[in-house]
Amino acid sequence: MTLYPAARSTALVFLAATTGVFAGGWRLRVPSLNESAIAPAATGTEVLFILVVSSTCPGIDHPGIAPAIERARRAIERAAETNGKVFVAVGVSTDWNVEAGLDVLRRFGPFDEISVGRGWLNSVALKYMWQEIPGQATVPQLLVVERDVDNGMAITVSRERLRFRKVGAYPIVAWSGAAFPADL
Repeated sequence: MTLYPAARSTALVFLAATTGVFAGGWRLRVPSLNESAIAPAATGTEVLFILVVSSTCPGIDHPGIAPAIERARRAIERAAETNGKVFVAVGVSTDWNVEAGLDVLRRFGPFDEISVGRGWLNSVALKYMWQEIPGQATVPQLLVVERDVDNGMAITVSRERLRFRKVGAYPIVAWSGAAFPADL
């Protein structure tokens, strides 16, 4: 979201007014002006590194899965940056229990964006398993998706393009040891 100077001060007043404790004990923290919470989106090509997991999946306990995800993340991030693209790490948990989902994602983070809760009805899981880029409804799953972002008068995003999809702990571990294309 792009906030122009007048809207920025209005947004900060709103955020400052909403920093109390909410039902359930959650506290909203007001971001400083230097944080990305109000920074405009970049214009250019984004490479999304999307990890879909669940705390109930035995695959996340595979001894090589965490290092494999880290290797793949670094390789994809390096390839994106080498080609002048923006790298974005997205963590998705299909747990119904939000805390359990956050806990499992912490094992594989950090992420630039997370989506947790609602089981297979999680909006990001729906998008990447049944709707826009359909695939197997299995976790763990790692996707690399590319899209073009234009931050002109309004933010527009092109149709996303699936570059890679690996489903299951063993395929992810094997893939992470492969040479990734430099033209990502």
